[in-house]
Amino acid sequence: MFTKLFSKKPKEQKPESNTQTQNSKENSPGLTAMLNYIKTQSQTDPLIGAKIGAQEVYHKLTEAMKGADKKGVHAESLLCILGSLAGYSCLASVIEQSVEKGPEAPSELLMVSRGGKTYFFGDPITNAMSNNVYSVWDLAARAASGVGCKELIDIHEIYDHTAKSIGTPEFGIVRFPEGHNATDIPVNYVKDLWPVTFPTVKTFCPKPSDWPILLSIAANIAIVQGKDIVPPCLALKIVMESAVSMSKILITEY
Repeated sequence: MFTKLFSKKPKEQKPESNTQTQNSKENSPGLTAMLNYIKTQSQTDPLIGAKIGAQEVYHKLTEAMKGADKKGVHAESLLCILGSLAGYSCLASVIEQSVEKGPEAPSELLMVSRGGKTYFFGDPITNAMSNNVYSVWDLAARAASGVGCKELIDIHEIYDHTAKSIGTPEFGIVRFPEGHNATDIPVNYVKDLWPVTFPTVKTFCPKPSDWPILLSIAANIAIVQGKDIVPPCLALKIVMESAVSMSKILITEY
């Protein structure tokens, strides 16, 4: 599994917790200087941390994939991974922001139980996914359009398909066209890679609302870099089908 692609896996990370992650790299002079630079530049560019952090996540993941497979980076898998992580971060950020508001704050999440698992819905998740200019959908659609996608996919159809498939074997399965596939399914990517990716995300973006932005930018890099291998419209579909389904679950149930 993909956990083997990274260095030693940190102790269990839960998206609903705000526990500080510590490792030797976080204490390095180079990283300290970079974080100080981000703090300074954020006065004029509030997304500078997300932009630099996205490059770091993309670099770590692609280098690990190259090391694990002599054929190099499998483009569809990379898109599926980053889409899955971006989607999951939408729910993780909403939960974290809810925790920060305290137990007295009303919950804006709707929870549905099917087949022994819980699925999450609600405006806060939808807003992070597709209802603002820095949402997963808006950022990914702009990236795909910029490299040649002429007719954007129907995001509402993806929402409908995801809602109808909860509690069934079809849930979380990307509908690849013939000739394309990923090496695993989104839930396994999230289960394996969220715990080892989250510390990097949080280092560059302490604010939970910025977590989906960072991972969406990383997915955008994959869309642009892989445009000659995976057609941009298909790349957008892979990212969004992975993202929407993974915004509905907690990996602690898998």
